[in-house]
Amino acid sequence: MKILLVTERGYRSQWLVHFIQRKDGVVDIAGSLADMEDALAAGNYDVLLVDLDCGRDLISAVVEAARSNFPELRLLVLARRESIADVAAILDRGAELIASICMT
Repeated sequence: MKILLVTERGYRSQWLVHFIQRKDGVVDIAGSLADMEDALAAGNYDVLLVDLDCGRDLISAVVEAARSNFPELRLLVLARRESIADVAAILDRGAELIASICMT
């Protein structure tokens, strides 16, 4: 499985990258909307995984761009401490799943 992870906090996502790689997955990281668009245009990804800890403007732009340009792509969002309203807004924009994770 080939996954594109969109996050502004790459150092905090290393555990996730390591986990996916141990399960024989391939992970690329995009730190901006432009990086994501370039990677999606160049690669054949199975899943777009978005870190909801990114800024709200980036999350909205990423979800909207992914849905507009790659409607068949699986779009999953990782939520850590978000409110119900934030989660609902992202689902309304087109995310398929919000996964809540606990970081210690």
